[in-house]
Amino acid sequence: MTIEWTCATPVMKPWGRTDLAPWSHLPGDGARIGEVWLQRADPEAAPSALLLKLLFTTEPLSIQVHPDDDYAHATGLRNGKSEAWYILEAAAEAKVALGLRRTLSTTALRAAIYDGELAG
Repeated sequence: MTIEWTCATPVMKPWGRTDLAPWSHLPGDGARIGEVWLQRADPEAAPSALLLKLLFTTEPLSIQVHPDDDYAHATGLRNGKSEAWYILEAAAEAKVALGLRRTLSTTALRAAIYDGELAG
């Protein structure tokens, strides 16, 4: 078995938190850390196919849309991006939204995003 070390890289985000305990003890010095990326510690190592992030927020996060492999290849990217979320801790009132309640045209969807109607 080979052991590979990782390094933790804090990423500042306006929606981040200043207290990451108990999940991380990185010093934030009052900065709002929204993500901690766990990456290969060896700079000579090949890029990993897996990006592991710990997210820290008390605010709603944005909608994410990622390309699949075919679209990524067509635009010159090495691979697409799939996501899997494993929630370690959440407030009682927290929620995860998936999809829309009704079909919207592109124009109506853009208007709903602009007006803030998609939140909640």
